[in-house]
Amino acid sequence: MRPFCIRMRPMDLSDRYIRNQSSISVEEQQRLTDCCVLVVGAGGLGGHVLEGLVRIGVGHLMICDPDVIEASNLNRQLLALEGALGRPKVEAARERAQAINSAVELRTWQAAFPTPELVDALSGCDVVIDCLDSLEARQTLEARCHRAGVPLVYGSIAGSYIYFGISTPRNPLVAGQIGARTSLDKQLGNPYPTVAIAAGLQLQLALSVLLGRPTPDRGFYVLDLSDLTLDFVELM
Repeated sequence: MRPFCIRMRPMDLSDRYIRNQSSISVEEQQRLTDCCVLVVGAGGLGGHVLEGLVRIGVGHLMICDPDVIEASNLNRQLLALEGALGRPKVEAARERAQAINSAVELRTWQAAFPTPELVDALSGCDVVIDCLDSLEARQTLEARCHRAGVPLVYGSIAGSYIYFGISTPRNPLVAGQIGARTSLDKQLGNPYPTVAIAAGLQLQLALSVLLGRPTPDRGFYVLDLSDLTLDFVELM
């Protein structure tokens, strides 16, 4: 399926991003406008991640998802509204992004990764963010990102648990220890707080990659919201 592309009008950076400046310098903010990020999945994690990328000022975004909005999405998905039931998730994503930040260029695919166009697009990405809910799909995405040499920000949830980290050929998360944990969400559920916080953590990791800041290596984080404990699990 061919992507839908919005080329939005330029906007003055000074007022929009003034509240970023204590943590993101003017030079870094300008750097973000030149960055390109692919979000794979427009559900619970993907909708929140896209929202953050649009608001923080990443200049070039891509998102893909084959699904439409369903009633079971309403408990946690930012793009899921009662009036949007039955609409493609990427269509809702496109409209929300355009309403928030008209300076962003957004391309959308109503398709599952991989398609030939999406695989080709990887080489132009600075980072890819995994917002999938299937182990098999995650494995495919990780392998393609490693082959293209693009960092992959991983995130998954299960009840009160959040798993997140940066996958690289040296730190293969889905193919390593974390992969077996991705199916637990079916047993433990997907409550809204876990989804929203997980997306925020993915955004923070992605921002570190885009701005060249230190990132975790050889492992992943596990956050348990039930008792607010954070552990770092090193890969063997």
